[in-house]
Amino acid sequence: MKRVSATTLLLLAGLCFLFVQSAVAADKEWINAKGYVLYQDERGDMVRKTFSAYRDVYFPEKPKKLGHFICDHERILTQIPVREITDIRKDPLSKSVWIKANCGEYHAVIDQDLAYALTNMKHIEMRYYNEITRQEEVGFILGIDLHEIHFTDTTHVTF
Repeated sequence: MKRVSATTLLLLAGLCFLFVQSAVAADKEWINAKGYVLYQDERGDMVRKTFSAYRDVYFPEKPKKLGHFICDHERILTQIPVREITDIRKDPLSKSVWIKANCGEYHAVIDQDLAYALTNMKHIEMRYYNEITRQEEVGFILGIDLHEIHFTDTTHVTF
């Protein structure tokens, strides 16, 4: 019995070590951009949620920089700084997106979904003001449910 317990403890310690290693490899940062997202909730309704910041994750082994939106524009891997973007709209039938930026409008392609292209995660984690509790809260929206991202103030984005 002691042999099984020791083996189990070693296995758990190894898993904890791997979890800590992956957490250390990723660098999470809050991007101080204000705006709103349009997403589809579990009932199928389109919902608008206003945010005051979103969380981006930097992985050293991935090319995406913090505070940037990564996409293929004219078959070239492109990173557009968030401080230049005003709107990102997903084409519901393909992996195409329309990006409005200070210097024009782009038609681009993303690998997975809007959240992944913006945050390196399968969801977008954001800070928002909850009218019911009258407090700033943190929540997330799955990238597959996200349809549009609109930035209203990116003057405080430092990346």
